Amino acid sequence: MNKKTHIEFNLNNFLLAISFLFDKVESKVYQTKANHSKRVTYLCLKIGEKFNLDFEQMSDLCSYSLLHNNGLFQAYQTIKHNCEISEENIKGLPFLNAQKNILLYQQERYDGSGLYGLKEEEIPLFSQIIAFSSYLDRQFDLTNESKKNKDGIKKFIRTNETKLFSQDLCEIFCDELSTQVGFWLDVQDENTMLQYIYQTLHDFTAVITYEELLEITKNISLITSRNSKLLSSAERMLDFYSFEHKDKYTFLIAASLMDMGKLSIASESINKIPELNKDEYEQVKSYPYFTQKVLSNIMGFKEISIWAGRIQET
Repeated sequence: MNKKTHIEFNLNNFLLAISFLFDKVESKVYQTKANHSKRVTYLCLKIGEKFNLDFEQMSDLCSYSLLHNNGLFQAYQTIKHNCEISEENIKGLPFLNAQKNILLYQQERYDGSGLYGLKEEEIPLFSQIIAFSSYLDRQFDLTNESKKNKDGIKKFIRTNETKLFSQDLCEIFCDELSTQVGFWLDVQDENTMLQYIYQTLHDFTAVITYEELLEITKNISLITSRNSKLLSSAERMLDFYSFEHKDKYTFLIAASLMDMGKLSIASESINKIPELNKDEYEQVKSYPYFTQKVLSNIMGFKEISIWAGRIQET
């Protein structure tokens, strides 16, 4: 691999890192607990194993699960708008075998009473699995291992069998997963869930060009800034100063991701007019820290994370 032109990239490694920021948004909207995205993904993969999904399907299921509410920052007012934006934001991402409308249909109900009226097997399997997993973690505290809590969760699932969820999903959870002591202990610990995810998934790390990586990060940047003209202006500047190929694309990739930390801040503060109060100003000042924090956890992104975290330096 020529390190001046290529870089190793793993989509799920990338998404696991930035899922911390998705959780920040979702906790404000749905009051979910820390590590929500990882718990949803853990549960999705546990269910995926029971469906005997192959390596590529498991990898894609992981990606879709981590992205399940990526549109909340822009579209928190209605569930339907969130589903539409979440689906739109992921169209250019390098899934192994991309499927249409997985996130668009993530709020469908098995009996057809959901947003789009799909029922039973009309709903994509991945959408069903994500709907089940995300609904449970929003409505219940899966980290509470008390018998009363466990019984309440199972009762809810059984009551909604063939209504909200398929019989297969209900049986997998109630008859298999929920009977395992390790399941309830795993979902309490971020590192244990991460270990399971990485051990379960096949390694589909790919060697890609910096140009290809930029296209990926430009798609991710839609989550926070859909109308930015920064990249085109930055590229003209870099060409004017004759930046070397790797430095040019490292800078552009960092620029495309520099606003990711804004997901840690209430969108009202980001777009507030007139000026921010003192507390809001302090909050906005913190977002480059979160940008660098999450990007530094991505394989090969050390330099990118440093540049992206310097956005407020003068």
